[in-house]
Amino acid sequence: MTEFKRVYPSVLEQSDIMVSDIEEVLTNSKVDIDTIRNILLAVSEAFNNALLHANKQDPDKSIWLNLVVSQDDVLLEITDEGKNGLEKISHKKSPTLTSESGRGVDLIRHFSQNVEFETTERGGLKVSMTFVRNKEKQLNNL
Repeated sequence: MTEFKRVYPSVLEQSDIMVSDIEEVLTNSKVDIDTIRNILLAVSEAFNNALLHANKQDPDKSIWLNLVVSQDDVLLEITDEGKNGLEKISHKKSPTLTSESGRGVDLIRHFSQNVEFETTERGGLKVSMTFVRNKEKQLNNL
């Protein structure tokens, strides 16, 4: 089992650094490329939502990343310091074909096998995503 934890300041440049960090951990853990792509897409959406919508690019606020890679699964958690994130998700309108934003939560739900949203004790939002590594197990879950 591999664990990776990091705290990122809420500045735009950190998004690429976070993606690079995760890609390195997953590659070193021998996660297959298709699963890596799904994870990177979903976690980028979660991270950017935390950065832009929750923390509003406030460099004094942080985004916590927790990554656990096991033989069967990859668990990723993104936690922000925003307010009312769970309420915003529950009132989210479905994007239209021409919408320029609003697809992040839908993409997270699509590319992860399980996703949970919860409010932290401090009022931020924690997004927990699970990705199945075993292709046969993925197919059985469909």
